[in-house]
Order: sequence, then structure tokens, then C-alpha cells
Amino acid sequence: MRKKERVQAILKGLEETYRGQGTALHYGSPFELLVAVVLSAQCTDERVNKVTARLFPEFNTPEKLGALTQEQLEEKIRDCGLFRSKARNLLGLCRKLVEGFHSEVPQDMKSLLSLPGVGRKTADVMLSVAFGQPAIAVDTHVFRVAHRLGPSDGNDPLAVEQDLMTTLEVCYEFCLRGFHFEPIDIYRSDATKFVVTENGLLPPFTSVRGLGETAALDTVEKRKGKDFTSVEEFSLCCNKLSQTHIDQLRALGAFAGLPETSQLTLF
Repeated sequence: MRKKERVQAILKGLEETYRGQGTALHYGSPFELLVAVVLSAQCTDERVNKVTARLFPEFNTPEKLGALTQEQLEEKIRDCGLFRSKARNLLGLCRKLVEGFHSEVPQDMKSLLSLPGVGRKTADVMLSVAFGQPAIAVDTHVFRVAHRLGPSDGNDPLAVEQDLMTTLEVCYEFCLRGFHFEPIDIYRSDATKFVVTENGLLPPFTSVRGLGETAALDTVEKRKGKDFTSVEEFSLCCNKLSQTHIDQLRALGAFAGLPETSQLTLF
């Protein structure tokens, strides 16, 4: 429950911040997206879009792109970096699509991974973005944030992906059943128990990753009668909480509207 509640709070923040936003890559078909994702390895989406804007008007199918020679394709994608290996993989990918999948991009993980140049992250992007299937592409940023916020402590991208998928599936089931989790509240959250409110369930302090019962009980005791004016004041008062705990509470929305410091400035 603790991990699931954290993910619910994270999802709420992501939804509020990135509502309606999709991939930054420009594409008009699953094949074009696949090519763009392969090109995006160690390259910015902005640069990939410039390359594909020149490439796709003429070479937007496996047959057309696969008809190019290695040298011709290298020249067209040179701006993306790693252009030799990318050209080789794209040509092999096109041949595999034509010969094995009737020129259609497959819609399952196993088949996608059989394509040259397609790793698990690329396959996850295709499944989620192109085909609307539940999948999470774990890159270095997702890996880092998943560890920082707590949904996963996996040692590799696959472990993190599996942790996130399991937790998200359960959270989705909770949402379908009408459950709603509020963000942790520094004034109202209990130390160890979920609290039923008018708006849903209020998680305890121990739902924060690594925040033990002793520190949680100490926090609830020390906050009594307090009206904190800043995150700094809360941190000094509830001094059994580490800086990591404070950072996690901040990420979970527990300090919404509270300034970082109590100091005033005249400038």
C-alpha cells in the first residue's frame, strides 16, 4: 500500500504538469516513429526531427527506406550521430519488416525485440506511444527518478520497469474502484496508519520510503500545535527526518504552498 500510494501521488503531479503532452518526436505512422526512436539514441529529439523532416517525405516505408544503400542512408542521417551503426540497423530493420512482418511494425514485445537496433526501451516506446499498450520506457532519467521518489529500487532498467508496471497496474485498479489517495499532509497525516477523509485516503509518514516508525512518531509528536512558516522550520523542528526524507516529502507534495525558508529579503 505504501508504494502504491506514493505512485498515486507521483502520477497526480505528473498529470497536472504534463497533461495532454506526448512524445516530442514527429511522426505520421508507426514505422516513422520506430525510425525516429532508433535515430534518437544519444541524440536530441529536436535534431532527430530536423533529420526526419528531410527523410520522411521520400522514405516513409520499409520498402523505400530499405532500398537505400548503407552510404546513402549514412549521408541522410549523419547529423544524428552514430550514423553508421544507425544506418546499418535501420536497413536491417527494414528488411526484417518486409520479409517477416508484411512491412508492418509488430505490436508485441518479442517481435519488436527481434528487429535490428530495437532494444527494450525502444520497444516500450512503440508499444505505449504507437499502439496505446501499457508499457514504460525506462531511460536514465526514469531510472533515477524512480529511485529518488521510491517506486523502485531495482538495479537495472528491466527491474525498474517491472516494479513500475506492477505498482501502476494496482494503482489503476484502485482508481477504477473509486479509491483516491491524498498527498501526505504534514499536519494531518498519522505516523503509521492511513486516515479516511472526505476526499479519500490520507497516507501516513511511514509510507515515505525509508522513513521508519520512530521518526514518524517523533514527527507527529513535535508538530503538535505548530503552524510552520517554511520547509526549513519544519525540518528543524522534526529533526529525526533526514534531508532525504524532506526531499521525498517535497516531491510528494507535502509542502505545497510552503516557502523553503523563513528568511525575509528586502530585495
